[in-house]
Amino acid sequence: MFSIFGYLKAALLGLMILGTVAATGAEKTTDGSKTTQQQTTTQSQGEKVNINTSDLETLTTLPRIGPAIAKRIIEFREEHGGFKELKEIMNVKGIGEKTYAKLEPLITL
Repeated sequence: MFSIFGYLKAALLGLMILGTVAATGAEKTTDGSKTTQQQTTTQSQGEKVNINTSDLETLTTLPRIGPAIAKRIIEFREEHGGFKELKEIMNVKGIGEKTYAKLEPLITL
């Protein structure tokens, strides 16, 4: 039998474990990819990322977009006068149909 102290100790241990998991700043999505706290916040607020005006840091909040691809997005829009439609982002090296499918609901012009 547990005493009240045993229950408190178990509860405290559980909270410590949850705090450690939350402190990592990353969580798994349903497809197994990781998302950062910043991505989660942006997505939960329903804000879309404008691919014609966002800076490198903002672009990297998108799933599967790291600094290298974000830089390519910026270079592409500078060379071509911006994106005219969302699907044009697939012209950026490293963004194919699968990545576009994840990005489409999160981006805007």
